[in-house]
Amino acid sequence: MHKYLIIIFIITIQLFSSNAKGEACSVMKNERDKNEVVNIAGLTVISGEDLEQQMQKAGLVKNSISAIICFRKSVVPTPNDKQVLLLGYPFYIGSKDNGESKMVILEFTQKDGYRTRLLSGQLTGAEQDAIALVLSSY
Repeated sequence: MHKYLIIIFIITIQLFSSNAKGEACSVMKNERDKNEVVNIAGLTVISGEDLEQQMQKAGLVKNSISAIICFRKSVVPTPNDKQVLLLGYPFYIGSKDNGESKMVILEFTQKDGYRTRLLSGQLTGAEQDAIALVLSSY
């Protein structure tokens, strides 16, 4: 029962956040040995739209991008977030709720497989459970 509530929660977050106001994404570009974060209007991961096509339309060169960063209502990854990793990028997910900022990185390692690392803030028990459930579905 608990797992089903978490799945419903994740789907609700995904549907609620799939509009432009629910997710703001940027890319980290590496040009001339300098990292620069560039906001890309309309870039979305949570919607499930083909990320590679979106990046091509925005004129982004794949080998100049070192990461993708999105800010959302929640740092809990969604099923669609896996596409970022499949393209070879680490994925930073940030949120700010009631003044508390959180940031996780979603990544794939040979040793651990899919995982998240908390970079700032603190995760609630419900967020930890939801993250574990999403990662187990990848």
